[in-house]
Amino acid sequence: EIWRQMVENHLTTCVENDTDTSSDCHAWGALLCYELPAVILGVRPAAPGFQKVRIEPQVGTLREASGDVITPRGLIHVEWKRDEENALHLHYTLPDGVAYENEEV
Repeated sequence: EIWRQMVENHLTTCVENDTDTSSDCHAWGALLCYELPAVILGVRPAAPGFQKVRIEPQVGTLREASGDVITPRGLIHVEWKRDEENALHLHYTLPDGVAYENEEV
């Protein structure tokens, strides 16, 4: 809900707390530029220059997410959704020349 409120307030950077009506441009405000693609969507390089990619979303309490991640080799599209049994359904598209490589845990 805090994200929706920031958009409604026409803010361009993150607020420091949920009582501020203005945003301050601090370095930590850029954290989302990393967190959304690398953590929520789970896209990380598995080889230099994104020759291979690993997709391991950290879903937390979210039910679904989707988005595009820009790489030196093109866009990677990821969408995932948890069903009623909390099983994760992951779909992705990779640019030509990018291999998918998830490690076994």
